[in-house]
Amino acid sequence: MQLMKTKHLSILFIVFLFLSIVFTMNAVSMDETIENHVDAVFNVEMVSATDFRVNVELMVHRIMLSGSGITYTYEEINTLSDLTILGAIEQELKVLLMNIIKESFKNAEVSSLNVLPAYKNERFYDDFIVNLTSVFFGLNKTVNVYDVVNGLLDTGGVITYRFNLQAEPGWNNTFVFDLNNKYSLSRTNGEYDYIENTIQWSIKNWNGNKQNIEAELSMKDKNPTTIGDEEDIFIQFLLDAENKTTTLQSDVFIKKLDVTGYNMIPDFINLTCVTADGLRLLIQNNLTTWDEIYEKTIKTIMEKIKTAVETKKFNQTLDLKFNWDNTTTTQCPIPYDVEEMNEKPAVKAVLKDDDVDLEIYNISARGMFGLVNAGAVANVTESSLNFGDNLNSIGYPYNVTILMPEGVYLDGKNPYIWNDTIEFTGEFTSDNPPYYTKEDKNIVVNVDIKNADLNLLSFFTGETELIFELDSEEVRNYNVTELPEDFSLPTPIHLKKGYLNSDAFRLCIQENVFKKKDIDMFLDNGKKTFENRISWLFSGLEVIGNVNRDVFEKSVNLDVDVTKMDAHPPVRVAYYAHSSYPVSFNLSFIPPSFEIPVQNYSFTGLKNQSITYRIVFPHGVDIEVDDVYGKANVGETSDGRNYFEISFTPMEFNLSVEVSCKMIPSLLFIIGVFTPCLISLAITIVFIFVIFIIRRKRRKRVVPVVEKESVGYEDSEYYVPPPPPPRSK
Repeated sequence: MQLMKTKHLSILFIVFLFLSIVFTMNAVSMDETIENHVDAVFNVEMVSATDFRVNVELMVHRIMLSGSGITYTYEEINTLSDLTILGAIEQELKVLLMNIIKESFKNAEVSSLNVLPAYKNERFYDDFIVNLTSVFFGLNKTVNVYDVVNGLLDTGGVITYRFNLQAEPGWNNTFVFDLNNKYSLSRTNGEYDYIENTIQWSIKNWNGNKQNIEAELSMKDKNPTTIGDEEDIFIQFLLDAENKTTTLQSDVFIKKLDVTGYNMIPDFINLTCVTADGLRLLIQNNLTTWDEIYEKTIKTIMEKIKTAVETKKFNQTLDLKFNWDNTTTTQCPIPYDVEEMNEKPAVKAVLKDDDVDLEIYNISARGMFGLVNAGAVANVTESSLNFGDNLNSIGYPYNVTILMPEGVYLDGKNPYIWNDTIEFTGEFTSDNPPYYTKEDKNIVVNVDIKNADLNLLSFFTGETELIFELDSEEVRNYNVTELPEDFSLPTPIHLKKGYLNSDAFRLCIQENVFKKKDIDMFLDNGKKTFENRISWLFSGLEVIGNVNRDVFEKSVNLDVDVTKMDAHPPVRVAYYAHSSYPVSFNLSFIPPSFEIPVQNYSFTGLKNQSITYRIVFPHGVDIEVDDVYGKANVGETSDGRNYFEISFTPMEFNLSVEVSCKMIPSLLFIIGVFTPCLISLAITIVFIFVIFIIRRKRRKRVVPVVEKESVGYEDSEYYVPPPPPPRSK
């Protein structure tokens, strides 16, 4: 057994000895066949992340000219006096250097700064420029690789290079990458000198066995413009209530975007977030699109906004229309600067609804701000507003800005800004509200006696009575008024001076501050007052009034400028009624006379408002009026009819005036009154005369007696029918 082990060991030793001899002979053989022996140092200065300056220093121990096949040693080169030979050596080195650099930086653009290497101090020197291309990085040729790589590094990216560094047979190459003061190392498989901030790779190919080495280098910008890898998106809500309708604009500002869900960053760059400049850079180089950013980021934010805003309190559906703000896209004057890749301007997505129902204390913003500019004040808190109580659920920092009409301030500010840390609270005030010390409203009561007809029934029964047809109208003009008792404002809102001007009145109706049922009650109560007034004026006359909706709606539907809340024109409320009023008269034939007794009317002033009464009489009636105060005035209308009117100021609200009016009818009026009676009498007489004539004619008519001819059957005991009539021929 021991003998077998000894035998096996002897065999293994012999094999090992044989292989050693073979490899040693092969190495000697290779060394003898390689004519070149050069030590080269390639100092690669990283001017930028894509542009290198390569300075080469060569120690040539031996080199063979490929043209002549002659080999020159280090000593021979040092003693050369023939510049032609030296030039040939330099040319040989130039070709070899160009091959090494091109192969080491595959697909890069390589250019030489010198025609031939320079020889001094027993060394050869040469300089090259290496520009890494989009093809080098595996990108499309249309990509501006300088901008993309250097721009992304300035936003905090980490770039990874993989070089296949080369060495010609017989060359011992050392590649030293100088990161300069611009870049810092992240990772490498080379030797790092942290003092010099350089990385070194060496290739010992003196025997031709190691032609290349895989070099890996990851680095980043030492002082990038943007630091940090957290997304930075901000939402600015703008409630623009300056005009008739309120708009909601949600501006999404992308300062820095988390791109982990995208495929826009090249594989050789590690970057989590991209600044606004970086987005414009990537889009301009077709590495992503605006549509992709909308679909993956903006659309999600839009849905979050809708969910957060469309609360039960908001009670409406947002109709957000999207567009990019072109002043922040690649169309802006300077989309990016690779030396300063920041978020200015932030990419801005605009989400806008042109008509939202913003309410404060359940009344429209326009109604609220109009009331404030008309003199109202209101304390508000976040709960007063139907917007913004759930914005924290969006998950992004935000501000809400409300633009109010000119003159309106909240807590002394316009615009007013709030967010999750600054509350929406304060008092709504106006910087220049109108000032009123009393009401300014008036009533005009107009009674038009259109005509007078004779009461025929009473006339034929021995009484004399005229029926006056009355068209009554009352118009109320509200310029400045206290809040009518039929209406109310939300408790936190009060009229500072206690008065509501006409613009505020009509605005409250337009904006449904005053509800329809309250408006109807207001008009109905006014109608009852009108009916009572006319009934009192004409001694218990039954009056059925109506609201003139056209007059009212025309006055309240006028445009209101909430920045200039005025008391003119007034809000007008009109009522009308058609009535018949009997008036007795005295009629005498001998001597002939027609007299209407004096009519007495009682007029009263009203508190805090002026009132004018006017009674217009028919054509052909003159009037004489009298009252103890001499307030009644007689006038004539444009069509020649007489009237009297009497007016009361607000100071005369407790004054009552009795006016006596004597109506003096003209002959033409009297004829007009009796014309229907005369016509009726004439018709009656004619009717009687016609009946008399008809009856008289009937009496004079003689009817002849015709005797029938006997046919001879009278004595027969049975009935015999008469003969048939003769046939016509």
